[in-house]
Amino acid sequence: MHALGHGGQRDRRSLAEGGERRVPVRDPYQHPVLAPGQRRLHVPEHGVLQTRQPRRELEENAGRIRPVLGQATSLPGLPRYFSTLSIVSAGGVRGWFASRLLAHWPNPPPYFVPTATISFLLVVGINILAPVLPLYAETFGVTATQIGLVISAFAIGRFFFDLIGGSLADRFGFRALAVAGCGITAAAALVAGLTSSYPTLLAARAVQGAGSALYTTSAMGFVLALASPANTGRLVALYQGALTLGLALGPTIGGAVAAIFGLNGPFFAYALMGLVGLVWALVRLPGRDAESATQSAARGERARPNDRWTRWSLVRTLLTGRAFVLSMLVAAVVFLVRSGLRNTLVPLYAARELSLNEAAIGLLLTGVAIGNVSVVVHVGRVLDRRGRRPVIIGSLAATAVVVGLFAVSREPWMLFVTGLLFGMVTGYSMAAPTVMVADVADARIRSTAVGIQRMATDFGLFVGPISVGFLVDVFTFDLAFVSVSVLLLAAAVAALAAMPETKQQPAA
Repeated sequence: MHALGHGGQRDRRSLAEGGERRVPVRDPYQHPVLAPGQRRLHVPEHGVLQTRQPRRELEENAGRIRPVLGQATSLPGLPRYFSTLSIVSAGGVRGWFASRLLAHWPNPPPYFVPTATISFLLVVGINILAPVLPLYAETFGVTATQIGLVISAFAIGRFFFDLIGGSLADRFGFRALAVAGCGITAAAALVAGLTSSYPTLLAARAVQGAGSALYTTSAMGFVLALASPANTGRLVALYQGALTLGLALGPTIGGAVAAIFGLNGPFFAYALMGLVGLVWALVRLPGRDAESATQSAARGERARPNDRWTRWSLVRTLLTGRAFVLSMLVAAVVFLVRSGLRNTLVPLYAARELSLNEAAIGLLLTGVAIGNVSVVVHVGRVLDRRGRRPVIIGSLAATAVVVGLFAVSREPWMLFVTGLLFGMVTGYSMAAPTVMVADVADARIRSTAVGIQRMATDFGLFVGPISVGFLVDVFTFDLAFVSVSVLLLAAAVAALAAMPETKQQPAA
């Protein structure tokens, strides 16, 4: 308790005046007595951590460092079964790495874990259908165009309910929209699995998209509201990492379920996940009053007039802001490229040019998802530390280069490496536009703003496969890859020329 001494007090006083010095900080999790076999993290000067970070970051990060290794180490705010890291280390490099990882990991606020869990379940449910949906639609005796319409119906339903979901969440709260979205999704999935009528299947798919929009739009708005200005990037990156993990696991689970229970089995599994999400939302998510109190505490926001005309005026102001409009354009381009390449261009290129089979293509797409997840922690740190603008510009330019590498990937191993790089660089460009919404949108219309931006991303998801497919049919794979690279470079130049920085600067 006396390791700091008078010199530590002087350093603290100088730091409070705005300076940055190499200051010692007491570890708030020091254990007076260590059990046999436990080891204390080796740090200089008798357990005192040395750093060159500002006081605010020191106080935030000190609460996330666990000094005792060789036992279960839990992240604050996460349930033990969900967040426990079993770290067995003799110190040295591994102990240093563990301390750095925990020091920069976001401290999830209340209700974040149940929100991310429900989102993960629904994303897994959506992607459970991916391997079997065309085959299941084919059993109705329809044409290839009608099969494509079944696949697109989900995106159409989601597109038209993105804005509705955000607006309703701003009025009635996240919990009501979460229950409604999960319930609608579960019911529509059950109908799709039981029906023998093609029009009913088509309608059920559109309703699934509507239910998904109600939940996912309000969930992202809720996550942005829970984040403080200092950790918005890290929290959004962690949340999107959970979604990406669901995206990677869904097809594998869907194939196994279909092999055991038949082609309509994944629909029943999807309905079950929606039902579990509904119950989880009822039990774990806050009511309207508790939600407002939690959000106000997280971002320091006070209650203000929130009638219909006030919200409409705020939306008009938002849509005239340069930062929000450019973030929408960037999001549309990023998701156009992501869906166009990941879902269409890369699989076709792998099959036609490199003669890869379905299993190899599935492994390739899994590598893209692994690349996304691998940068989650770093994405959040860079967004919170460096700002949104440089991340957007740099990630767009890097993605343009990586997309160009696809055109020269003439060997399978080169394609796999490029796919991994593609997943990593798009991880940065996917998170940054969403974080900008938290910076520029008023708290009273935050979910509405998320809904507007999600309409842009859904537009990109819908247009991407069609546009790159057209380029391949009319021209060549190489020209298609080059065209996508040019689009990304144009977006990077536009962001460099016109996009402002929206990250809030700490008070002096």
